[in-house]
Amino acid sequence: MTDNTMASISSMPLCLFPSAHWLAMAQDTVHINPNETYLKQSFRNRYDILGVNGKLSLTVPVEGQKGIKTAFKDIRIAGTSWRKQHISTLRSSYGRAAYFEHYFDKLEACLEKPHPFLLDLNMHALEWVKICGLPLQVNIVDEPWEYCEGDNTYLWEPSQLWPALPSYPQVFSDRHPFISGLSAIDIVMNKGPRTSEYLTHLSNNASV
Repeated sequence: MTDNTMASISSMPLCLFPSAHWLAMAQDTVHINPNETYLKQSFRNRYDILGVNGKLSLTVPVEGQKGIKTAFKDIRIAGTSWRKQHISTLRSSYGRAAYFEHYFDKLEACLEKPHPFLLDLNMHALEWVKICGLPLQVNIVDEPWEYCEGDNTYLWEPSQLWPALPSYPQVFSDRHPFISGLSAIDIVMNKGPRTSEYLTHLSNNASV
């Protein structure tokens, strides 16, 4: 799954404000195992948005694991200064988006809430994504986790190549061509209640 195919996967790592690819693959129900070994430099603690100068990555700092494999559920968020930066950047990036006024207040509340663990923040972020009517159900599978061949753990790294998505109007489209694969924040802010329809179309088309 590297260039032109997007299949359905029901068991997924819990990414932060996940991309359209993640949501389309999750479909109506996604199974999350909080015991999954945390993978550094992945979309578990970062997300991509569109800023005035193009694609921009925002990262939530976490406490170091000191070389020890750590379960995702035990990863703690480090510091608080990142919250103000994320909120400010999101406000300047999406202030002109069609649905900014509808959804930004709850997005801000999600980021401002002092979640101690990354798992809690990511769950809250996924609930925010569903604000536009996305019928996604989350099933927490609290059982031992072990990597096995064919696992999709390593799909959610920035270096992963994904098929291009159908375009939709984006903020700053007068300056940049359509940028695919951004955080769900980009879709929700620009398409609002039509987000679910867009993702359903992706889910029903294995190749896009």
